[in-house]
Order: sequence, then C-alpha cells, then structure tokens
Amino acid sequence: MNALSLVLPVGAVFVLAACLSGLLVPLATSALARLDVRSPWRSAPVCAAVVLAPWALGALAAVALVSPHPFAGCHCTEHGLHHPHLCLVHPSFAEPLGAPAAFVLLAWGLLVAPRVVRLVREGSASAAWVRAIRRAPAASIDGIAVRVAPCGAATALTVGAFSPVIVFDPRLWDTLGPETRRAVLHHEAGHRVRGDGLTLLVLRWAHALLPGSRGERAMGQWQSATELECDAHAADAVKDPGLVAEALLAAFQARSTSSEGSVPSHALAAVGAEGLEGRVLALVERTERDRAARLGNDVLAILLVALGAGALTVVFPGEALHHAIETLIGLGIR
Repeated sequence: MNALSLVLPVGAVFVLAACLSGLLVPLATSALARLDVRSPWRSAPVCAAVVLAPWALGALAAVALVSPHPFAGCHCTEHGLHHPHLCLVHPSFAEPLGAPAAFVLLAWGLLVAPRVVRLVREGSASAAWVRAIRRAPAASIDGIAVRVAPCGAATALTVGAFSPVIVFDPRLWDTLGPETRRAVLHHEAGHRVRGDGLTLLVLRWAHALLPGSRGERAMGQWQSATELECDAHAADAVKDPGLVAEALLAAFQARSTSSEGSVPSHALAAVGAEGLEGRVLALVERTERDRAARLGNDVLAILLVALGAGALTVVFPGEALHHAIETLIGLGIR
C-alpha cells in the first residue's frame, strides 16, 4: 500500500509536467520553421527532441521528486507541514495525495484513449503489412536486401520498427534504371541503419500520449531532416550526389504520374517527399568537404542526453528542485 501511495503522485507529476511542457512544442516548431533546413539547429535529433522534450522534462520532475540531493539525507521532518512530502524513505507520507493523483491519471487516460486505440490499430495493421512484405522474394544490390511488392503508390519505403525491410513498389522498380535504382536503395538503407522506423514509432507514441499536442509539425520537420541525412548517405555510398538528385526526381515523377492509390495510412515508414527542391539543391551543392551523414539513432542520442540530465538533476539543483515541486503540489491541492 505504501509503495502504491508513492507511485500515484509521482506518476501524476510526471504526466502533468509533460502536459504543461507540451504547450511549448508549437513555439519550438515555429522557431525551427524559420531556420534553413540545412541548419544544425534543424537537424534530425533536434527535431525529434522537440517531440520528446515534454516527456523528458516530465521524467526529470519525477526523478527530482523521488530523489532529493543524495548527500542531504531525509528532509521530511525539516520543512514542517506547509506542503506534502514525497520520498523513498517515507512513502506513507504520500498517502493523502493518492486520491487527487488517481483522478489526474484517470482524466489523462480518458483524454488520450482515442489516440492510443487508433495507434494500436495502425500498429497492428502495419505489422501485418510488414509480415506480408517479408514473404516477397528478396533481391540484393550492393549487399542490401530489397523486396519488390505493392506499396499503394509508386515509391520506395523502409518499413518496420525493430527489423526494418526495404521495399520498392513494382511501378517504381520498373521505372528506374539500374544506377538510379541503386541510389534510391542506398537512401533507404540510410533509414534502416539510422533506425528511423523505430524513431518514428516512438515519436508517434510520444505525441499520442500528450493531450492536445500539436506535434505533427515537429514530426514532419524530423522526417524532412532524416531525408537530408539519407540523401547524404546515398551520395557518399554511390560517390555521385548528382546521381542521387536524378534518382529523387525520377522517383518523384514516377509517383506523380501514378494514378493509383497512396501509401497506407498505417504504414510506420520513414518517408517524406516534402522539400524536394531543397533536397536536390543540397545534393547539387554537396562537396567532398561536407560532413558525412549522421547514421546514429535519434532516440538513442536523446536518451543518453536525458539520462545525463537526470543524473545532474539529482545532484544539482537536487534538494532545491525537489522542495520546489513539493511546494507547488501543496499550492495545487489547497
């Protein structure tokens, strides 16, 4: 019972801090939109961090709440009764907060339930689609496995979150020549190496669990940034940025002239045709002195930073932040 009495308030603080932080997401996406697409501040990790930041800040608040300064000892008897006390040493002190915390979590659950149900359905449909694609015969180009199967549109996709598969729609496969086909394949291989399918899944869940969030724009910015990274990877792989630009234009033309269908809405695929002009320009201007593509996973990079921030929060501001959050809780329940 004591453990549950501590879990509920900490969970409520986690959710409330994330929801309040989420109000800043539109401001961050607007600031990013004013930057050039090739700006380091509009890179894929930064765009992903905008979507994940509310939950990272919520986690920091929760960490600060249950982990006061490690060298300060238990503080519960030092501050009187002007606010609630939450700590691992005396979890029973949190019992009076159980009912309001349960109400907050219940309200949050009801608000996000429709999004969660929709995302679960789309994820299930996507998993079935990926399983069907895996049954298609695989070809190999430059040691990269690729399958040719209907995608709903004349396009190429990297699908699947945990074991990505590269698939070409037959219409695009037949339209492209051997070299442009190879360039598109290396672009998709960049998505696979980066784990963009997994990142997109995490971002979609982060967005779905934030009531009222307008994170779609930030996710669109992230996808545009990943396209630039994978274009750069393909250019380095085929050693011809102009060939990759030609392949992008050919793929765009094939998709534009195709009169049938579109990519399934449930496809958890890292794709994005937006910003084609900027992508082609970046390839045309690319030189050997430009940096190599970033092939690290964006979520992993953000997680490492968040873990470091969490450790720092325990040490500094530590006790002060812990006490401030408890004081805010006290003001909120009066």
